[in-house]
Amino acid sequence: MVSLIHMLQEAVAGESLDIAPLTPTNRFLVKQGFLYMGLGLLNLLVPGVMGQLLFMPISEVEEPLYRTLGMSLLVIGYLYIQSARSNTYFFVTTTVLDRLTLVPAGIIICYLGGAPIQLCAAFGILDPVLALLTYRSWIQNEDYTANKFD
Repeated sequence: MVSLIHMLQEAVAGESLDIAPLTPTNRFLVKQGFLYMGLGLLNLLVPGVMGQLLFMPISEVEEPLYRTLGMSLLVIGYLYIQSARSNTYFFVTTTVLDRLTLVPAGIIICYLGGAPIQLCAAFGILDPVLALLTYRSWIQNEDYTANKFD
C-alpha cells in the first residue's frame, strides 16, 4: 500500500515518471505556471500591492475577493506546472486553444458583470499573449511537432 507521504513526494518530485526531458514548450509552460503562482501569492498575501500595480484601488471590503482570486491563480499556476511536466502534446494544444477562446470570452463576461477594467485588461491581454508565445515555441520545435502531423 502506498503511503500518503510517498504519494505526495511523487507528486512533487515525479521520480517514477518515465518520460523524455521536457520540450522547450513544456519548459515554457512550467515558467508560466510559476508566473501565475507568483501573481497568486501576491494577490493572496498582499492584495493591495496587486491593486497598485494595476492602478486600481482595493478597499478593505474587496480584499477577501482579491485573496480568493490569488488562491485561484495559485492553483492554476500549480496545475500548469504539473500538467506541463507530463510533457504531452495534448496539454500544449489544449492550453493554446482554451487561452485564445475561453479566456477572452470569460473576461468579457466578467467585465459585463462589473469586474474592474484594469483586472480584465491585465488578464485579457496576458493570457492570450502567453498562449501565442506558447504556440510560437511549439511550432519552432520541429522534432516535437513533426511526429504529430506526419
